[in-house]
Amino acid sequence: MIPGINLLNVALGVIGSQPVEYYRDTGVSVTLENGVVRRKYAAGVTIPKCSVQAVSRDSADRRGLDVNADYVEWFVPRDIVGLGRDKSGDEIEWDGRRWKIIGHYENWAGQDGWCCGLFQEIKPNASRS
Repeated sequence: MIPGINLLNVALGVIGSQPVEYYRDTGVSVTLENGVVRRKYAAGVTIPKCSVQAVSRDSADRRGLDVNADYVEWFVPRDIVGLGRDKSGDEIEWDGRRWKIIGHYENWAGQDGWCCGLFQEIKPNASRS
């Protein structure tokens, strides 16, 4: 691999790209009247040139993930917020569904201009802490 080459842009030239609506974790939370703490996210921003790849059930099982949930990996030409202390992580909207980063966060933004994160679908009525 050549440092500084944006492999994501090279790949997107071959496989095409998909637009994704991106919601950055603001680092702020609010407590609802019922006592539930809810994270706040910035307004959605459309990222037109990125790639979303489904994670197979076999791959989810090998990673120790819940095989009854749906996962995607998002490859994006910008920095994203992974999980961390006092951070809930970012969310995306793709294919009509909302997804939350849960791990496998790779940040190559400084060197090569892209990041990758593992996202799990947020089911309707699920808690987003």
